[in-house]
Amino acid sequence: MSRATAVTNGSGQAVVAWEPPFAAAPVVSVAVQAGGGGFRSVRVTSNSPASTTVQAEGAAVVELLGISLLAAALPAAGVTVHLIAVEPQEES
Repeated sequence: MSRATAVTNGSGQAVVAWEPPFAAAPVVSVAVQAGGGGFRSVRVTSNSPASTTVQAEGAAVVELLGISLLAAALPAAGVTVHLIAVEPQEES
């Protein structure tokens, strides 16, 4: 099992290199660190034994006539993401 923390770049991406690399692409869990206003989502966009890339998007919450709405999601820079990676289990 490996753990890593990364901060997204201007395109909303963060790349984590696994040292040493896994034998196969790991199973990865991703969490967004609390902070900043609005909505944040993150997803794995690329995963290999050597590295994992995540994409973060964010949207501000806009209130219109007393109703809270989400603005369009855009790449979110400066978002801290936490990753946990484990070796995949063989199916029996």
